[in-house]
Amino acid sequence: MFRDYAYRQKGLSDDKAINDWIISVVKQASEELLLEWSFRWLNDTPRACYYVWLYTINSDQLGNEQSPSKQTLSTVSASHEERYNTIISFFDCSPAETRYKIQDLERLKKS
Repeated sequence: MFRDYAYRQKGLSDDKAINDWIISVVKQASEELLLEWSFRWLNDTPRACYYVWLYTINSDQLGNEQSPSKQTLSTVSASHEERYNTIISFFDCSPAETRYKIQDLERLKKS
């Protein structure tokens, strides 16, 4: 799957270049994405999840309503699971540095 993408979209054809690209993507993801256990408290507490979900859909952190990042957020939610996934998407798409994402999530946890 990654190899096909690397070949078609990135124009990489030799194995070393593809492997280097895959390693760089994994490294970038590990530096920018919060681990799922960081959100566990939201999965265990539906009311807190609802509160944080409202924060995410009303936040201007990701730019205007037309931005691709903002469009990925579900502003209508029928379930706890949808709200939980929207929150994770919000933090995944946020352009903020990881340390600020962690601080923001901790601040929300305390409120």
